[in-house]
Amino acid sequence: MGELEERLLNRMGGWAALVDGRLKVVASSAAAREAYSPLPGSTCSQTFGVAAADCVDCPVRRALEEGASHTVEETFRGLSGEAVEVSVTAVPLLGGPEGPPLVLLLARPKGSAASLPVQSRLASLEAFVGSITHALKGALNSLEGGVYLLESGHRKGDPERARAGAVMVRRNLARVRSVVGNILYYARDREVHSETLSAREVVESTLAGCRKISEALNVDLTGRSAEASFPGDPNAIQAMLVNLVESALDACGGEEANGGGHVVLEARSDPPWIVFEVRHGGTPIDPATLAGALGDVYVPHGADRAGLWIHAACRVARAHGGTVAFSMTEAGEARWVVRLPDR
Repeated sequence: MGELEERLLNRMGGWAALVDGRLKVVASSAAAREAYSPLPGSTCSQTFGVAAADCVDCPVRRALEEGASHTVEETFRGLSGEAVEVSVTAVPLLGGPEGPPLVLLLARPKGSAASLPVQSRLASLEAFVGSITHALKGALNSLEGGVYLLESGHRKGDPERARAGAVMVRRNLARVRSVVGNILYYARDREVHSETLSAREVVESTLAGCRKISEALNVDLTGRSAEASFPGDPNAIQAMLVNLVESALDACGGEEANGGGHVVLEARSDPPWIVFEVRHGGTPIDPATLAGALGDVYVPHGADRAGLWIHAACRVARAHGGTVAFSMTEAGEARWVVRLPDR
């Protein structure tokens, strides 16, 4: 199992593990490894110290056979030998293209005051995976359409058709890159490597990185910045602003038939803050998505690409001691305001 799976298991809370069809533990959270130290090739009952006679109503087997979640109460025995009464939930997961189905096993001591209930965390993971799947599926389908236009335009000697295909390919490659980058920001806490940054250079770099998408969507993208400096991680700050601008461009894309929308990125000094502002027309973000994306814990829903973008941006701002806020202007524009410490 890779680093991303381990990060997601660690975020589930309690003792989490992935179990295969042979009941072998193939990955586990840091908390589970610390308490139970699973050996390579060990079964879930061996790992968590459950006697075979006590494992008659095996939730993993039932999850695999019935394709549904099951919760049972068990007694775990860790490295210390102490018996712990736990609530165990097993959730069937689809396997990869070449792999068998897996089961997510999540155990929590009975009466534990975890920050989120087990079912909420499972729902969060399910929704998160669903959001990623929808976002990537849509981008990949559009990417295939772009390749088809590009190839057919080349075969037929139709340069306009080929150019349209190339635009679709560039736009959707950028979206795939954005989704993958946001998965990493969602699944792990990155250490901030701070250095002195120029607000003007950050704005110019963000505009340059988003220019191809704005042109493909026929959305006017402009920006301006005061001469100001501030401390920050250049890669993280760039990703944060690109997320906000791409979300704004996506909201404006539907206006293409009416002559295109507009997105403005500005930076100014407002001691003790450096302030970045993104304004745009188009369709404003759904209130429910907005409330979740701005929160500490985010549960995405369906093809919720914008919410994932915004939540990742908020994580970057908070890691720098800053904030992200949303409002609507009197002119009906959506307005994102990021405040970061200027020293």
